[in-house]
Amino acid sequence: MAPGSSGPPKLDGRNYSYWKTSKAGYLEALNTIAWEVTENVVVGEWSEDQLKWNARAKNTLFDAISEEIFARVHSKKTAHDIWEELETIHVGSKKLREEKY
Repeated sequence: MAPGSSGPPKLDGRNYSYWKTSKAGYLEALNTIAWEVTENVVVGEWSEDQLKWNARAKNTLFDAISEEIFARVHSKKTAHDIWEELETIHVGSKKLREEKY
């Protein structure tokens, strides 16, 4: 993050590993629930806090991606789904990564 900047770097397609680590730290610092709903699938009923922080996490993710990437992920319903789709776009699916390994 550049000195004086107001958040993590923008995802430009070339810096995914750095962006992902920085964004994860940013979300966790924002609120641990924001990071939890981004990192993990929420099973069952969502609490009011989970709903609130999912919306904040989605907004934060949308704010940090280009319009091109936004067009590919904007229909996802949860921060977790967006996070997973960004991983697939920039690294490949889990199955593809396992096949490469």
